[in-house]
Amino acid sequence: MLKRLLIGFVVLVALIGALLSVPSTHTAERSRLIAASPTAIQAQVETPAVLERLFPKHNARGGSSTFEGPASGVGAQWKWKTTDGAEHGLRVAESSLERVTLELQASNPASQTVRFLPEGQGTRVTWTHSVTLSGWQKLLPIFRSVDSVMGPDLEKVLAELAATVEANTNAK
Repeated sequence: MLKRLLIGFVVLVALIGALLSVPSTHTAERSRLIAASPTAIQAQVETPAVLERLFPKHNARGGSSTFEGPASGVGAQWKWKTTDGAEHGLRVAESSLERVTLELQASNPASQTVRFLPEGQGTRVTWTHSVTLSGWQKLLPIFRSVDSVMGPDLEKVLAELAATVEANTNAK
């Protein structure tokens, strides 16, 4: 009996120690060279109607979308409600020729920073998703990293962004 209590206590202490040692913020980051100017790319990234098209995973869930605030730039916002009733939002918090910062309103505070760096005849676009986890959720990345969940989505978003921007650039 005492041995079981001791083992239980050790397991509990180990879990608490693991919980305290895991960082709260986790990131996924992907980068792609796009054959367009930073200005052309920024104009797309700071426009919620374009962001809605860039994130096909959200569209596949069904539900409804609305846009609030200005059509683009700081304060522009895309809100969507999934068929299961969950409500989410993405708001342009900051926009410059160097980067656009998007705030994600969901169950956990998250942000996405899109950086633009001229490179040769194009622009290196780096898209970073950062999420802050708290409580027991801090243990989730032990089993499945944020990078493994969001990384493939970011790759698809960058591919769609490249196709959109390059098509607009070639059409001119």
